[in-house]
Amino acid sequence: MATETVINITELVDFFANPCRHLLQRHLGIFLELRHETMEEDEPFSLDHLCKYALEQEMVARLVEGEDLSVHRTVAASRGDLPPGEPGLVIYDKLATAASEFAAQVAAVAPGPPLPTLELQIESCGVRLVGRMERIWPTGLVHYRYAKLKAKDRLRMWIEYLCLNCAAPVNYPRNAFLLASDATLTAAPVSDSLSELANLLALYQRGIATPLRFFPETALEYAKKASDPKKAAKALADAGKKWHGSEDYPGEKDDPWFQRCFGGTDPLDEDFMQLSMAVYGPLLAHLCEKKSKKGADK
Repeated sequence: MATETVINITELVDFFANPCRHLLQRHLGIFLELRHETMEEDEPFSLDHLCKYALEQEMVARLVEGEDLSVHRTVAASRGDLPPGEPGLVIYDKLATAASEFAAQVAAVAPGPPLPTLELQIESCGVRLVGRMERIWPTGLVHYRYAKLKAKDRLRMWIEYLCLNCAAPVNYPRNAFLLASDATLTAAPVSDSLSELANLLALYQRGIATPLRFFPETALEYAKKASDPKKAAKALADAGKKWHGSEDYPGEKDDPWFQRCFGGTDPLDEDFMQLSMAVYGPLLAHLCEKKSKKGADK
């Protein structure tokens, strides 16, 4: 009798965020020595990108929880997150205004306190998927990140949305929302969630045995174009641009985990195309996206 594989929902999310990293770290015990470039000092009256990002995420989280930012403003200044003196407080207040607008959008779809944590257990394809799901309101599952929408955001929402639709109690909310600074995704309840989840679990089992040619951002670029008859002919070429990058932005091929598994080869082959559509085809069909012009430059 075959041994049942038991994994947590967070493991499945982690896998699709970077299948090569998941395979090397969790199943082969290989840990790469990643280089962290020292950031150049910015001008004294500005914030570096990472500090600004972290500060904004904190602001939004506190606002969504109904807190006033006056205490957080003082804490941010005291721990050195802001330039000294009045210039730092001016920067904070400017960031807080924009963060408040985004938090209001989140509050509109997630009013009041969330529902209690939901314990899930789903069995499919010889895998038992377990986990605890939070961020569920009477309106549905709500995820948010005050930044541009990334492939990993979509994948996390998609996986949790399928789990919710598979295992939620009767009359439990099954809608899903994902808010980012440049777009909002919504999804209504879906009837074929178990079959879609089974497809992902089958890819997981394949990917913990051999490197999977699935690269989230590159695959998303391919699937979006391949799903559009007007753009399908250029789908692989455009995916190649995302993979290789340019002088303006790094390519996904530079990821050290992908380098370890596929360095020196061109992995954007027929298998890559099939995997891209297997993961993103249903996702793109079920999730409705609305662009936000106001946050598009964030």
